[in-house]
Amino acid sequence: MAYSHMRFIGRIADTLIDAGHDVLLIQPIENIFVRGSGSEKAPVYPIEISKEVHEEAEKLHLGEYISKLVWEHNLSPFTLKHGAEAWNPLLRLYVNDLMTNITMLEDLKSMKFDVGITELFDFAAFPIFYKIGLKTIIGAHSTTLMEGTAYAMAVPTIPSFIPPVVGLTGDSTSFWNRMKNVVMTYESMKASYLFAEPAVTYMAENFPEAPSCWDIVADIPLVFVNTVPTLDYPRPSLEHIVSIGGITMEKSKKLDKEWDDIMNLRQHTALFSFGSIFPPSTMSLEMKLNIIKIFGKMKNTTFIWKYDANEDMELFENTSNIIRTNWMPQNDILGDSRLSLFITHGGAGSLQESAYNGIPIIMIPLFGDQYRNAFVAESRGYALRLWKEDLSDERILTSALTEIIDNPKYKSAALRVQRQLHQVPMSPQEKLDLTIVRASTSAPAIAIAIPVLDASRLQQNASTSSSTSPSPPPPPPPQQSICSNDEQPYNSRYYKLRFSMPATVPIEIEHPIVPTMTSSLKEKRFSVPRQLPERKVTIRPYESFREKQESKILVTFGYAALSTEGNLADPQSTEEEISRKVSSPSIFSIYGDSPGPSTVCEQPIGAQADIFVSSLGEKTLHQIKRFIENSPPAENQYFMWIKDTKTNKITVISIKTLENHMKSDKRVRRVKWRHLSSEPNMALAVAAVCYSGTSLETEVPGPANIPQEFRTVVIVQKTTRWDWEQEKNPNFCLTQLSEYLRRRGEDVDKMLRTDRQQKKAVDEIANRFKQNGVEAKIVSRHELSSWLSWADLVISAGGDGTFLSAAAAIKNEQIPIIGINTDPRGSEGHFCVDGKHPPHDLIERLMNGKFQWTHRSRIRVTLLNRKHEGDNKCILALNEVFVAEDEAARVSSYDLAIDDQPLMRQKSSGLIVSTGSGSTSWYMATNRVEDQTVSTILETMQSMGINIPGVRQKLSQEISKRINSKIPFDPQTPNFAYCVRDPIFNETFKKTAVRGFARKIFLKSRCHKGFLVLDGSEKIPFDSGAEVLLEIFPTDSIRTITSMNSL
Repeated sequence: MAYSHMRFIGRIADTLIDAGHDVLLIQPIENIFVRGSGSEKAPVYPIEISKEVHEEAEKLHLGEYISKLVWEHNLSPFTLKHGAEAWNPLLRLYVNDLMTNITMLEDLKSMKFDVGITELFDFAAFPIFYKIGLKTIIGAHSTTLMEGTAYAMAVPTIPSFIPPVVGLTGDSTSFWNRMKNVVMTYESMKASYLFAEPAVTYMAENFPEAPSCWDIVADIPLVFVNTVPTLDYPRPSLEHIVSIGGITMEKSKKLDKEWDDIMNLRQHTALFSFGSIFPPSTMSLEMKLNIIKIFGKMKNTTFIWKYDANEDMELFENTSNIIRTNWMPQNDILGDSRLSLFITHGGAGSLQESAYNGIPIIMIPLFGDQYRNAFVAESRGYALRLWKEDLSDERILTSALTEIIDNPKYKSAALRVQRQLHQVPMSPQEKLDLTIVRASTSAPAIAIAIPVLDASRLQQNASTSSSTSPSPPPPPPPQQSICSNDEQPYNSRYYKLRFSMPATVPIEIEHPIVPTMTSSLKEKRFSVPRQLPERKVTIRPYESFREKQESKILVTFGYAALSTEGNLADPQSTEEEISRKVSSPSIFSIYGDSPGPSTVCEQPIGAQADIFVSSLGEKTLHQIKRFIENSPPAENQYFMWIKDTKTNKITVISIKTLENHMKSDKRVRRVKWRHLSSEPNMALAVAAVCYSGTSLETEVPGPANIPQEFRTVVIVQKTTRWDWEQEKNPNFCLTQLSEYLRRRGEDVDKMLRTDRQQKKAVDEIANRFKQNGVEAKIVSRHELSSWLSWADLVISAGGDGTFLSAAAAIKNEQIPIIGINTDPRGSEGHFCVDGKHPPHDLIERLMNGKFQWTHRSRIRVTLLNRKHEGDNKCILALNEVFVAEDEAARVSSYDLAIDDQPLMRQKSSGLIVSTGSGSTSWYMATNRVEDQTVSTILETMQSMGINIPGVRQKLSQEISKRINSKIPFDPQTPNFAYCVRDPIFNETFKKTAVRGFARKIFLKSRCHKGFLVLDGSEKIPFDSGAEVLLEIFPTDSIRTITSMNSL
């Protein structure tokens, strides 16, 4: 067993002792892998192991097969199977050895334990627990939940998106990854069975009346796993699977003088450790020589290498920057801010230690779950993953070391992850103590038994519906949640509704009525299904309002849907008919842009409603404003505007209620609303919450008469020419750099003046926010990623280039970004508020809600080949993606498939894929029609005898103007445009469409040295054989503001 496993179990024991429990740790006297028990406080019951077990363990650990498995072969279904089979003889001897130790069994039985805790790896403890009569068993995994345990406990294991414990993929759902996940999940389960087989066989042969080992696992009331949600892939789980990752972490201490002096030797310091179970002396000589050679060349970096063998001293001659040691205070070194890099095999302990201390890592997995850990760390952005054979490749290893030390994005990502880990509400020690008490005082798993465990495979997978069996009674209405978990919104990527009400608030909403697809929806290209099952809405009024005999709720929607009384906005409906329908039902809805919205805002219809909820367009907002101005509010009536972040619709709520009840009722809870949509049930939920007397807090700013709640703002400042020169010449002081640039003929005075103006403008923006009570932080574009989790809003202070760089760091619309053009002479500011002329009171308008959010679609770029998939996952382009050969004169060759159509072979000078935001720039320049071209066409037509009226020059200008005006399209459009530049058509390359719109494009490169260029800056290799998928999703859009002049 590796020390990390022992340390995990040992820390559980220490934590229980600190909580006042009596704990005994059972462990063999001799462990040839590592020394110590893993616990600092628990007494250890020594177990003598036989000579046969010792020899078999030594043979397994030091044998040639295991050595080759660790250092020469990567994880695969074959190595996993053979590795598990290699352990089987040792485990069989070990179980028999334990169960023949009569003295131990009698001693343990006499101690009368309440709870037994064991790692669910080899199940060797199960026969012991059964023999001594211990009933309550708690499981543990020093890794994430293993597949065998998950299957036994009916925890869903879905290979399509959950990599197994010994997985070889990240969280990409590409076909190849899913296939690998299926195979490795199957092999991981087989490995679990092989490890458990000796104990399972012993139980069956010696205790036939006892439940099987796997039945014991199924009934376990609690399993502790060594994972942290931030450092793991999301997956379905059960309440009694408790994550206590980080429990082995200790607070780092100040280094003693010896190690402090080592950390001060050079500009950078790197720590290199492969753990304790397989020391580096067992790796091949080629690997060792290559590592030492590369380390020796990096004179500016001190490498601390945990190395066990003294006989290899001659290898380290003439390498003064390598500190070789067989022990070092690893946790204290990782907690030192001078450490630049941690090179590790990627065990769970190393993964957590580096993350908790904010240290970038290079992970080189050797076996087991280390491969999965490497993919996880890489996906979080603070790690590079190498294969073990890369240790022998000088180019790859040198490139990785240089990249992670010199590129600040890895350190920024590590600090971001560190902040997330330190912001958890409960420590792993507290979680352990709280849950262990419950398990020790309750019957084994009766309350949490999973019925499906007793079902057959057919029952588990068959449909529950039957035409002959009676329908089950409907479930009781939820009391603690306004919207049930099975609610299906228009599109799960669009809306998320998260809030709950206390059980004492008797308000109930059961799903919306059927939405209708209208022409408005089609024109706006919203992704809404055409049909949803019929549902109903029920509102049970709050008790304090029972004196009101009838509660009228008026709900209007621009083009969403539903009515118990029919379509109130039918063009044939008269005002009297609408008024009658409004006054009769307690809940009703209106759809259609006209005349419904204008009609319902007139008295007396609008004034009759106790609650007025509207999700309409900007024109209707002005109608509602006029209604409010012309109709004085009734007593205790107020209005609220809320912006729908997905559809840009405005929700207005007018509430007449009894203010004294709202203030006096102690059961009122505060509700947080993160995403508000224009769905009927969402809007009704808002109305119900407000009507119940519960205060509504919106975290989605929009056009409102309530102040915006921005608490923290990150301001990304433009990289000026002076900044760029300083980054390029870091060793020059100010005077040296100025002299150097003047010798090159640069206008240094102008450069410095522009830099000062830019910094002054950024400082002014920050001060304006601070005056409004908002905490502001000024960062460079390289530092933005590490501050995103802190920010409520991102301000891009510069031009379009600054905005594009800042937007690239924002992965979804959760954090809005606003561009302020601080360089109107040098940038048009297409992405900035009102371009070159932002309003002088922009910050004040922002804080007062006097603006309107808009969205800009982005292109998601996914490289499908394994070589680049981890490095370039989920890259987003705001303007365009350009595909071409690196050499402009070379023809680009590639296969192209539009929206799942068949592949088409193409030869051209390149392919441009553009969003609406980019359609005014490169895409426009490529597709625009010039006056001269139109004039030539008209001249040709005249020569053919076709009469062309008017002056040809003016006609040419008018035609080209109209054609070009149709090229740009709305930045919110959920499609992108594509254009094949200078296509070559012949007998081999058939003529195809060279321009159009799509939502998905698949490309396979046939280029000699191809590249993908994103937004004119990021360049990704796209050589022959590489495959890329370009897609567009609403969830990838960014939320921003384009103009305030219209408000």
